[in-house]
Amino acid sequence: MSLNNLSIIGNIGTDPKSRHTQKGHQVAYFRIAVNEWRNDEKVTTWFSAVAFKGRAEYILKTCQKGTKVYLEGPLKCDQFDDKEKYEMIINKVI
Repeated sequence: MSLNNLSIIGNIGTDPKSRHTQKGHQVAYFRIAVNEWRNDEKVTTWFSAVAFKGRAEYILKTCQKGTKVYLEGPLKCDQFDDKEKYEMIINKVI
């Protein structure tokens, strides 16, 4: 048995962006900041998030930068080389 599920509570870092799939379905892209305290120092971890169809429509209508959200979903890792040939890894909650 295996499980790939992440639950986070944080604040949306920028206003969600809207796109559409080739079939015309709404997609929302946004980033979430999760703050925690370590040794009296605030540490922020950023997550990229993607929502589809009805959830995307809801997020685009009701959320903006600073909105506190609870997000749950599978974690997906995308890996690529940037312009300077540095390896980049982006973690997304789908």
